[in-house]
Amino acid sequence: MRLTALPIADETTAEVQSLLRIGERETKLETRLRLNVGRRPVHRVRMYIPDSLKLDSVSVPGEFDWTVTDEEGRALLSIYLSAGRDQPFSIQIIGSLGRRQAADDPVLAPKLEVLDVANQKGDIVV
Repeated sequence: MRLTALPIADETTAEVQSLLRIGERETKLETRLRLNVGRRPVHRVRMYIPDSLKLDSVSVPGEFDWTVTDEEGRALLSIYLSAGRDQPFSIQIIGSLGRRQAADDPVLAPKLEVLDVANQKGDIVV
């Protein structure tokens, strides 16, 4: 008997919806990350976040842990799910992009890059 094993292609997709609140002195970011799970359950979600983003909260239904580390000079948010998810689910991320020195300082659109997904799309509302 001859056996062959092939990896299952990852079909998970990410939809990122962000709200950027620009105030006189501080800029806040609220993001909802919607993951549409493919054929494999998701146990870990990783995404690059802006280096200046200081997280106030990360929220996922069920039990989870999260951490921010430095990977190749970029801030990496890793979320570990206690139970693998095989159905679509959302993650909510809220944080501050820091204090602005002056009200007319330019604000760059934050870039959130979800890793380990087949594709990513999204919107930012200011």
